[in-house]
Amino acid sequence: MLKLPLILLTILTSISFSFSQFEVAKGEYPFNKIVEWPGQGSILLAEDPTGSKKEIFINFFNNEGETQWSKSIYPKTESSKLIVSGKSEYFYFVDNFEHENNFIYYAQLNQSGGVVSTKIDLLKVIREYGYNVTDDIEITEVVNTPKSIVFYLQLPVKGEGIIENIFVSITHHNNRLYHTKGPSTDMKLQKKGITGPILFAGADESTINFAYASNEESKTDVNFIAFSPKAEPIADQFMKIGSANGIVSQVKSLNLDGSNYVEDKSKFNARGKAIYYNKQYYYVMNDAQSNCLKIYGLNSARKVEQLNECSGRPVEARNPNASISYFELDGELYVSSEIDGSFSAYKIQKDGVSTLSISKKDLEKVQLNPSSFKIKDNTANFVHLIKGTPYFTDSKNMEKQEKIIFKK
Repeated sequence: MLKLPLILLTILTSISFSFSQFEVAKGEYPFNKIVEWPGQGSILLAEDPTGSKKEIFINFFNNEGETQWSKSIYPKTESSKLIVSGKSEYFYFVDNFEHENNFIYYAQLNQSGGVVSTKIDLLKVIREYGYNVTDDIEITEVVNTPKSIVFYLQLPVKGEGIIENIFVSITHHNNRLYHTKGPSTDMKLQKKGITGPILFAGADESTINFAYASNEESKTDVNFIAFSPKAEPIADQFMKIGSANGIVSQVKSLNLDGSNYVEDKSKFNARGKAIYYNKQYYYVMNDAQSNCLKIYGLNSARKVEQLNECSGRPVEARNPNASISYFELDGELYVSSEIDGSFSAYKIQKDGVSTLSISKKDLEKVQLNPSSFKIKDNTANFVHLIKGTPYFTDSKNMEKQEKIIFKK
């Protein structure tokens, strides 16, 4: 047998060990959070524990196993909200969901560590539609789409009994602001449950879709509001669901979108969820008759049909506690349902809908760490992929660690 020289054997052992773990060293402040940027790496956050400085120190640890850059941003508030998407080459911190003197402040960071700190002038936006008072404006969604970040603004006009729905789209590469107004919401119809809330439906590089449903006499019309990243209106799409009786459910995004930071969760209570994915249109709802999640889409003849088979256990409650959750990962769309503790999940792909054999626990870490779902890790560890290989770190008690160590 050929024997390796001792020096060469030592070098190979050292190289093997060095690639068995990777480290990210602490800076001036202790770590306090780690969030996955899908397809890019991990974002490690640190802040001044005394609160005397409004500074967020960011380490970006990429999927090559390198701390690619470290940056500080200086938010206007103490509760800046992180908006991340695996479909975008940028991520954002939105400082305030309630405007300060008509302004919303945010910071944009790109793959190379470039930082742009800027703001949105809400008064300038609404003046384009004949309004001059920003007091009642509410941000109900912020989504990080492939080409732009989109802020969905609601402006109640109580004297007219309507809510104006305004979409502000800011293109990533040059931070230019565009906006468009969707159809107004009739407050009375919304209160009666006839008109549902407008929710984000999905986006690709050319089209951004929000949508709402109208429910009358057990029939549902799904209305998509489409526009380009430059807020240019695109012909609206419609779906007519025949006999339908959806359970009012809390709709939850498991992507790190702005809706997760909105305190009033009743804004996301709806009888179903419209979806735009892979240039196709879908509608999912918790059906009151079968007590299960039904997924509707268009067949080759452009006719609406149910795409999945489902059956649920009997529910005695008149108004059962129900939810619909969704997220995108690696170009695939996942939808789950819970009706009074009964859980089910599906994956929507180009070639159809498939049932998933997972539990609610499998989704607990998806929002901050989608890779944990990919490799089915239900431990307390945070999963980071390096050249496709999973590495793990314990995300508990991060503030006490001098360095974050990722191990195979």
